[in-house]
Amino acid sequence: MSSPHLELQMNLVEQQFDEVSCALLDADPAALEQACAGLQQTAVDFIQLSYRQAPGGVLPADMAQRVKALAEALPLLREGLYRKAALVERALPLLVPSSGQPSTYAGDSAPYASAMRQSGAFKVVAA
Repeated sequence: MSSPHLELQMNLVEQQFDEVSCALLDADPAALEQACAGLQQTAVDFIQLSYRQAPGGVLPADMAQRVKALAEALPLLREGLYRKAALVERALPLLVPSSGQPSTYAGDSAPYASAMRQSGAFKVVAA
């Protein structure tokens, strides 16, 4: 039988996991960032509590199954985050396209002092 505190913390981890999933589907970057930070913190809190509450670091069978289910769903969530990041990277050039025109200022081809080169007409300076 698991302790009520450990059960409550596990419920919080599962709730935060669901919030990350919903924020990923809603495509709200601020909510997604906040949900991911919340999931990270509640997972850390759960691990710390489980070390203190579970004798020998062994979780009860029902709790271990819930942790295993989250561990198996985590790669799918991570893949969704990677896909969302790739989608944003591909959409960014559509929102902020490059002009394709040469730069107004000298690019990499000319050194900084290229405007100061002399034409050769005044090779000798008289004093």
